[in-house]
Amino acid sequence: MAFCYMCGEEITEDNKHSEHVIPNGIAGKLRSSTILHEKCGEQLGHSIDAHFCKKFALLLALFNTKRDRESNPNATCSVEIDSFGSIDCSVKSGRLYVKGVKLDEMNKKIYCSPLSKNNLIKRYPDWCFVTELPFDECVVNSLLDFDDDSRLGLAKIAVEYALSLGLDASLLDAAFCVKQKKFLDVEVVPYYPRNKFERMIDETAWYFEKSRIAGRESVTVNAELPRHSLHLFSEGKLLCCYVSLFSYFDYYVVLSNSYVGNRISEWHIESVVKSTPYCSEYDLTSLDPKEVSICAQHWDMDVHDVWDKAQKAKQNDKKNVGILRKDIRTDYIKKEPAAYISSIADDLLYSINCIASCGGDYSKFVPIEVRNCIAKYVENESAMLEIMRGALWLLKDNIVDLNKYKTYFLSGGTEMLIVEYVRNNMDTISLDISEFRKNQLHSVIGSSEILYPTVDE
Repeated sequence: MAFCYMCGEEITEDNKHSEHVIPNGIAGKLRSSTILHEKCGEQLGHSIDAHFCKKFALLLALFNTKRDRESNPNATCSVEIDSFGSIDCSVKSGRLYVKGVKLDEMNKKIYCSPLSKNNLIKRYPDWCFVTELPFDECVVNSLLDFDDDSRLGLAKIAVEYALSLGLDASLLDAAFCVKQKKFLDVEVVPYYPRNKFERMIDETAWYFEKSRIAGRESVTVNAELPRHSLHLFSEGKLLCCYVSLFSYFDYYVVLSNSYVGNRISEWHIESVVKSTPYCSEYDLTSLDPKEVSICAQHWDMDVHDVWDKAQKAKQNDKKNVGILRKDIRTDYIKKEPAAYISSIADDLLYSINCIASCGGDYSKFVPIEVRNCIAKYVENESAMLEIMRGALWLLKDNIVDLNKYKTYFLSGGTEMLIVEYVRNNMDTISLDISEFRKNQLHSVIGSSEILYPTVDE
C-alpha cells in the first residue's frame, strides 16, 4: 500500500501518477508510481519543476534530448540582455544566433539574423548589427546561478529519490516537513573534487567519449554524456543526496542531520540523450563492387539500390563525385554506472602510464586534450604519486568503488566526506568551487557539437 507524500491519501489505480524523480522537463527518465497521486504530481510540476527546468532550456536545445511526454525541443532559447530585454536565439554548433529583428534605438543597435542584416543594412547604415551573442556573457552566468528555484528543485529531486527507494518521509526531516507537507529551506552544499584522479575523470570523460563515437565502421554509440546522476548515502547521522544535472550542476542536498535508519548507498545514473546522430560516409567514386557491397551491408540496403545511388551521385554531384552519406540515428545503449565510470578511469590510467612510463613514443596515442589535462596535474613525481594513490584508493579490481566516488576522499590515510569538508571550508574554497563549476560547464557547452552534431531531420 502506497501513500502520496504531499497529501497523505492512498495511491490507487484511479489516481496513481508516474512521477519523474528527475523532471521530465530536463529529460529525466527515472520514474516512480508509489510516491505521488495525479493531482499532487501536477501541482508540483507547475509550482516547482516548471521554474527549475526553465533554467536548463538552453542545454536541452544544445543536445539531442528526448523527453518522455514531448518531442525533442527546438534548438531555440531566450536570452536576457541587460538594460534591453529578451532576445530570441537559435542554437547551432554551440553558438547563439539571433532570431527575428529587435531595435535598440537608444544605442543604435539592431539584433537580427544574418539574413535580416542584409535586408536592413542599407536602411540603417550607421547602426551596429548584432547577429550572434557570446555564450560567456549571455548564458554561462545564468546556467551557473543558484537561486531559490534551484534550491527547491534540487530538494524535490533528492526527497523523491529517497522516497522512491523506500525511505519514510519522516527520515528526511531536514528537507521535508511531514506535518505541514512542504519542502523546507534545505541545506545545499556544492560538490568539489578532493581526489585529483577523480577530478581528472570529470575533465577527460568528454574526450574519451568523443573517441568512442567517432568510429566510421560501427553504429553502436555509448551516449553517456552529458548525464544526470543521483547518489543517496548516509554516514552516521548524516543523510545526503548527491544530485548532478547535465554533468556540471553538482550539489549535495542534506536530507537529515539526525538519521537513524540503516546505512545506505544507492546510485542512479542516466544519459540526457536517448540516441545520437551518426553520419556514415562511403567514397564510391570508383564504383568498386566490393565497396558498394560493404556500404549496402552497413546501411542495410539492397546492393542494387546503393549502386544506383552511387552512379547518380557521380553524375549529378560534381563536388562530391560519388561520395555517399547517410545520417543514422542509433539507439542509446545503457551501461551500469560502475562499468561506465570505470571505463573512463581505465582509459585515463592507460594514458597516464603511456606518458609516465613509456615516453614520447607511446604518448602520441593519447589525445592532445588528455595529454594537456595530465600535464596540468602531473607537475612532478610527487604529484604523480598522489594521483596514483588516489586512483588505487578509488578503484577496486579495476572497478570504481561507487561508495567512495563523489562522496569520500583520502586525507592522511583517513577517509573523509567531501560534503563535510566543503561545509567546514566554504569560506576559503568558494572561489575554487566557482572556477571548477565554470570549467565543467564550458566542457558541456563546448562538447555539444562534437558529441552530438546537428542533424537535419
